[in-house]
Amino acid sequence: ERDEAALCAGLDANTAALVRKMLQYVRMPAAQLEGGMDRNARAGMPLDPEFDKIEAQMQPMLRRVATMAVQQARMAMGDGDGCPPDEEKAVTDFVTQMEGANWQLRTPLEMLCAGVRTEGDLMECIAPLPSGKPDDRSTRLALSVMALVLQIEQGG
Repeated sequence: ERDEAALCAGLDANTAALVRKMLQYVRMPAAQLEGGMDRNARAGMPLDPEFDKIEAQMQPMLRRVATMAVQQARMAMGDGDGCPPDEEKAVTDFVTQMEGANWQLRTPLEMLCAGVRTEGDLMECIAPLPSGKPDDRSTRLALSVMALVLQIEQGG
């Protein structure tokens, strides 16, 4: 039942206002709704049940991606030589393959290479799926790479 009048009938003013606000969110397109979501709200969204297994298989390459991001960020800040060209090519080829398989990894990697380390900024660059739903897999992958970046930067 999404009829505002029927749902608010007999409710006090505060509860009716809450119901109207909830209906506003229910009617909002997912792409618009996602921008105002925090990590806890995203955690309540449907998750790809295969993600953990896929992430585990990609872990060695994800570490290479994170290492490149750290090296490139340090170079951008004037502290280091960046990533060796052969390693950069291997990572770039991996990212291209991932993008071809509909994983949004290129923009998050570019942001990490530029020194971005905030979850919100990283998540904003991941577009919704064509269905309008959040791209859970790409978001979780980007956050995994950022976690590895932070771990490497802290000496791990």
